[in-house]
Amino acid sequence: IFFRPPLLWFPWALMSHPCRMRLEELQHTAKAMSSGSFQKERLQADPVEAFIAAFSIADTGVVLSKPQQLREKLKNMRQLALEGNISFVVDFDHTISQYTCVETKGRGPTTHSIMEGSYTEDVRHKAKELQLKYYPKEIDPALSMDEKIYWMERWLREAHQLTIDAGITLQQLREAVVASGLVLRSQFEDFLHFAQQRKFSLLVFSAGIADIIEEIFKSRLTTAAHPEIFANKLKFDANGKVVGFHEPVHHVFNKRLSSYCQLNLNLENDAASRTQAADKQEWVIDTEGS
Repeated sequence: IFFRPPLLWFPWALMSHPCRMRLEELQHTAKAMSSGSFQKERLQADPVEAFIAAFSIADTGVVLSKPQQLREKLKNMRQLALEGNISFVVDFDHTISQYTCVETKGRGPTTHSIMEGSYTEDVRHKAKELQLKYYPKEIDPALSMDEKIYWMERWLREAHQLTIDAGITLQQLREAVVASGLVLRSQFEDFLHFAQQRKFSLLVFSAGIADIIEEIFKSRLTTAAHPEIFANKLKFDANGKVVGFHEPVHHVFNKRLSSYCQLNLNLENDAASRTQAADKQEWVIDTEGS
């Protein structure tokens, strides 16, 4: 049955506003659903209602601001799954990776901060100046979406030029990944196996660096089959030195399934229909605070 185990299926699909679920919170939910206080016959009769009902008896700390909207989404997702027509779209930084750093107990690294670990102090200072300049525009409620996209593209292109000017190499990036202390969420690999066994496609969408995500998967996962990555990808010369980035740039406002469909990358169904469906049904993943 598709909805077993719920712990593996739901966290990555629902780790977005308004739920902002943490994996640990869903573990509490799963325990509640398997406890004697939970009516298992309800799970068999209507798994969607059972999942929502679990929040009333599990100490999750999750507030459902729009339960009816969530209910309709879950029913739609379940139907797609039963038809074998479902894909998982997952962010990477602080979603697949843990938000909290195990060593420092502070905010964990991102792919960009890992890459900046290969910079000189001067280049790191310039990267920080770019963040101070452009991040306020990302969150400015007075700016339109078109204006924000313009500023995000400028931010990324200037940041990418810093990477090129820094002259870093693939080997330096690999060493930075090892030294980063980044940890994947504890049951991500179980979730990956779950999706692969059922032939559900798993797409990692990120405004980060694809090459660093690939290196993290190689060093942290035991399985050889890794998810497909849709993120900013580096260009290297024959000596492994970074000389550019592949187009287009990927930022927080265009890491969407519709963007992926427009590039026509390895999707089984017609790209146009999938794009239209994606714009209607996709969930934009918000990683801050997750």
